[in-house]
Amino acid sequence: MIKPVDFPEKNIQIETEIKDFDFPAHATVGGDIVTCWKISFWGRVKLLFCGRLWVRVKTNNLPVHFFWLYTQKPFHKKG
Repeated sequence: MIKPVDFPEKNIQIETEIKDFDFPAHATVGGDIVTCWKISFWGRVKLLFCGRLWVRVKTNNLPVHFFWLYTQKPFHKKG
């Protein structure tokens, strides 16, 4: 199982049509939304051996915009 988790850079809460599935996010000035997800132990084992991650996007028949998957924070450190 993969589920959304809170993170320090969160600045908004995404509300969904699915009951009890609102999740934390970071909205950028440029219009990007960043979310953080945690994979369960068995999900990580399965990912390790099969090497596949499926992504399902609800579009409501609107164009799909670009999206990326990361294994580390996509925020730049200030300094």
